[in-house]
Amino acid sequence: MAEQDPVFYLAPASDLASQIINHDRNCSYKVPFQGQFVLRAGMERSSKKPGCLLTFGRDEGQGDIYLPTRSWSKLHCYFFLNPLTLRLILRDVSTTRDTHVSHWKKTPKDSKKYQLQGTPKQRVLLPEHDDIVIDIGKARFSLIWPVPKTLEGQRASENAKIVFAQKVMPAVLDWTDLDDRVLPKKAYETRSEHTPSLASQNKKHPKITHEQSRPLGKGSFGSVYETVDLYNGDVMAVKTVTHPPGNNNVKYAWKQEVETLSALVHVSLNSCRMSASVNIYIA
Repeated sequence: MAEQDPVFYLAPASDLASQIINHDRNCSYKVPFQGQFVLRAGMERSSKKPGCLLTFGRDEGQGDIYLPTRSWSKLHCYFFLNPLTLRLILRDVSTTRDTHVSHWKKTPKDSKKYQLQGTPKQRVLLPEHDDIVIDIGKARFSLIWPVPKTLEGQRASENAKIVFAQKVMPAVLDWTDLDDRVLPKKAYETRSEHTPSLASQNKKHPKITHEQSRPLGKGSFGSVYETVDLYNGDVMAVKTVTHPPGNNNVKYAWKQEVETLSALVHVSLNSCRMSASVNIYIA
């Protein structure tokens, strides 16, 4: 495959990260970028774990990027794409579970550190964020999103991602983790004055599960946003309903709204299924 634009770069943000990038066993992923050496994650080569972009581990048979000491797991973590939405996901499969994602601002006070959550532990990395820092053990990397040179190049990159993410692996090469399993369905509730504040309960590691991506529309009953599930990269349409102050005759209207939304299914770009699933509790 001809070399495509990279999906992302990992630049050193600590001395240990620099040592990993400059290690002799990682030279094939090392490239110069903006006056420093970084790790390049692209789609033109085959990862040691089929279907992945880049794996990290101290076992050379499992890690594309070799981690040089026993403080890391044989297979520590890896990056892959959601096959439908093409969102980039970081999954931690280590025994130490010490992979973290931060949004690093100018001052530590403004920075936010997130644990990878769920089973298996993972988190979506959004291109809308240009301040992502990833801690893999004690090695800290800054994630850099490449800027497409042309609109044509951007389209070619997106098409290459589709081919890469939706490629069917031969059964003999399929390598699954013990953590790969059917996850239970999640229930989502609209917030009310009785809903506990997750941020106050998790001050050190706030549990943020979704993020609005872009507005889709607005009406008299509320606004609709494209929203990304930060665990698996799925995209859904979320409608925010406004409760008119002092109006107590809204139960029937809300009931109709929920029944209407629950019947909607929309097939969007890249064959991503966007559906409405709503639970509303009115005190």
